[in-house]
Amino acid sequence: MSNVGRVGQATRTASPAEVPREPFCEPASQASPADKELILAELQRVLASPDFDATDRNRKFLSYVVSETLAGRAERLKGYSIALAVFSRPETFDAATDPIVRVEAGRLRRSLDYYNRTTGGADSVHIEIPKGSYVPRFFRQVDASNREDAGGQRADVASEPESSQPLAVKALEAGRDATEPTAAGAGALRALRRLPSWAAASFLGVVIFAGALLALGLGHDKSRVSDVAWQRPGGPYRPCR
Repeated sequence: MSNVGRVGQATRTASPAEVPREPFCEPASQASPADKELILAELQRVLASPDFDATDRNRKFLSYVVSETLAGRAERLKGYSIALAVFSRPETFDAATDPIVRVEAGRLRRSLDYYNRTTGGADSVHIEIPKGSYVPRFFRQVDASNREDAGGQRADVASEPESSQPLAVKALEAGRDATEPTAAGAGALRALRRLPSWAAASFLGVVIFAGALLALGLGHDKSRVSDVAWQRPGGPYRPCR
């Protein structure tokens, strides 16, 4: 089956739900040695797969651009340098009259797309060459256990018993101000007025202290929600260290 036909088949059989993923730190040359090993292992996996339908020249093309990118020479990946290093063109090569690099880059992108949609869909690392560039980009799937942990934390926050939630949170969820007077509150106010002055002052002190504790508890709840939001698969990815 031709490469174009196989790409069409992959498009029809691919699952519509995309696996959450994040890019490796950029530029890729600053990735950790462990991350570079993961990328190179994925390169070998792609090259050895029968579902990577590419010519020997395009396999060399892919190996060259990945190696140069990881070595910190991505800025050199131009049509001219690729024509000389991969396609054995002479130094007099002119991209205006010889479009071989552009044509083969398009074929290589289709081959990679087919692999990533089929066999490579289960790989933890994906390699892509974006249109308009010869510099590859590298992505990793978000670890399933991390997604479950983050989801579990969000579920814990959502299912927190009502009795343990701060009063102000419950009042906001009910759609009314926590300070809105109620019948019980009005009765308590009348009883407070009948107390001696020293007792009333003590009661007010307890109320102020309880309010301070309530504010601290609400702030803690907000920080928990913020931490969970950072751990979402769609959140920011780690920069290079």
